Amino acid sequence: MRQTLRDAPGVVLEVAVPEQISVWENRKPWNRATLFATDGRNAPEETAFYAPTGRCANFPVGHAFRAFEKCDLNGPIRPPNEWPPNQLDEVIHVSPIVPVPARFDHLELSQAHR
Repeated sequence: MRQTLRDAPGVVLEVAVPEQISVWENRKPWNRATLFATDGRNAPEETAFYAPTGRCANFPVGHAFRAFEKCDLNGPIRPPNEWPPNQLDEVIHVSPIVPVPARFDHLELSQAHR
């Protein structure tokens, strides 16, 4: 466990999230893979995220950034396959974030310019 934590890439961020949107992908046969987003809404005041490819220098205190928190509602929640786990996201209880995928850019912009 200590080795996993010591060798883990990335950073855990404590973030003040002023607003968030949710992006959904349709799965019906007639609209499969089309995307839609909710209107911007208030988010929890502070929350933690894991940026697996980030460094502290990428997230200066007080600077805004946009990120994508993936949530797959189809996948069952399962415990780690091995103990101690060798994947950090199986150990820490924060959601991983990544840069916003390019295919979601138009959804973000429409929400940001309302």
